[in-house]
Amino acid sequence: MRTPWGDTPGGAGISMAEQYDFLRTRVSRRGLLAGAALLSASPMLLRTGVADAAVPMGPRWLSFGDDPQTAMTVGASIPGSFVAATVEYGVDTTFGASIPLDVQGVAGVSTVYGAARLTGLTPGSSYFYRVRVDNQTTNPTTFVTAPDVAGPFTFTAFGDEGTTSAAATVVGQIARIKPQVHLLAGDLCYADGDGHGTVTTNLHLPIWDKWLRLIEPAASQIPWMTTVGNHEMEPGFGAQGYDGYLARFAVPDTGAAGCPATYHFRYGSVAFVQVDSNEVSYEIPHNLGYSTGAQDTWLDSVLSGYRQPGSGVDFIVVSMHHCAYSTNKAHGSEGGIRDRWVRLFDQYGVDLVISGHNHAYERTHPLRAGVVVKKVAKGGVVDSSIGTTYLTVGGGGAGTTATFLTGKNVVATSPGKPKQTLPANWSARKSGSFCYAVGEVTPSSATSGAILTIKVFNRWGNPLDNLVLTRAAPPPPPVVMAAPTGVSVR
Repeated sequence: MRTPWGDTPGGAGISMAEQYDFLRTRVSRRGLLAGAALLSASPMLLRTGVADAAVPMGPRWLSFGDDPQTAMTVGASIPGSFVAATVEYGVDTTFGASIPLDVQGVAGVSTVYGAARLTGLTPGSSYFYRVRVDNQTTNPTTFVTAPDVAGPFTFTAFGDEGTTSAAATVVGQIARIKPQVHLLAGDLCYADGDGHGTVTTNLHLPIWDKWLRLIEPAASQIPWMTTVGNHEMEPGFGAQGYDGYLARFAVPDTGAAGCPATYHFRYGSVAFVQVDSNEVSYEIPHNLGYSTGAQDTWLDSVLSGYRQPGSGVDFIVVSMHHCAYSTNKAHGSEGGIRDRWVRLFDQYGVDLVISGHNHAYERTHPLRAGVVVKKVAKGGVVDSSIGTTYLTVGGGGAGTTATFLTGKNVVATSPGKPKQTLPANWSARKSGSFCYAVGEVTPSSATSGAILTIKVFNRWGNPLDNLVLTRAAPPPPPVVMAAPTGVSVR
């Protein structure tokens, strides 16, 4: 099938929003009633009715609310009919509190998805929770809120996961590490197998459920903080194609106006900023410019706020799907990021940018305006106020593409035009392996600087790379370098 409601016009010149408008205006009322729940004011249908004799219990997953110290969101899927669904939670297995799941159905699948936003929690505290659907319950599981005093913690990251055996192995590694935060840099499950943002015969929506079962061993205990990639642009699912993603993941409400997949949050002394790189992509331009500048304005404001004196933030970590800098010719480098966001990363001293898209691992030397400011070998130490390190960790399980170029990169420089091949002396380490990254944070104090140790492993836990980013205490203003005259930074 192409969309759950029939064909839409495709091609390089039509945006996701135009496809959505076409369906709303051209599909018959009978077609809408048959399956186009998506095309009403709300794209989802509430699933209620007579309960099954024994309601099947689907997987659960966590994500932080707006403030990780006091808010956690429990996601759950329910594959059968039911009357009532709630999340019960408390500091022990007597629970003591409950909240209804906000349940939505998604066109094209029979499963329904729920989110319970738990608020008013105590910082730095462990809670038990379980999902109740009529008379059935899941086993009790725990989560921990962020502390209100900065301390050491660990986060993990990868992109491009899918539902392969390699993906399951990587999830097992994350479950073993038990980080306080996990970042997933887009391309979650590949229900849209093409990822072109256009008409497709390769849309298999039940893959979402397979993927949610795969991540549950880790995501039911570790907040799974996701962002969108090109494979989350599902034709017909809302103006950007994100409604299927958003039905399953209730992200924090801290994003840019009109950009529903963007948000930011702070854990300890680290600010995490999740951006929608589909909105700036020249390579796959079907969501290009949909925010009409709102995301750029928001990003400027968010980064500026985290760099204000007294913010308590040592490191800023930005997560997105596309790569600003990659020598892998599978997708190469995204010129839209360079044109619109790199200047902001430079201006506000972003320490680390994590991407996927290219199914491999690659790290840059620290950069300002695309220029190497210091070469950092494996095991090296660098003051990250001098430059931003870009990390591609797209080996989360969907496949590997070890198609690296030497000393050059291909860059998408405008929509629909051939990529340009340009020099690249900024690549520090690379590997075609399945991979994941681990960040170990030690906050700054009155007498010592902050430390972010980055370790990268293949899916079996064997080391691929490591380095240490440091920040003085308090963080100094970032150094912004202008590009040398006549030298392209692309």
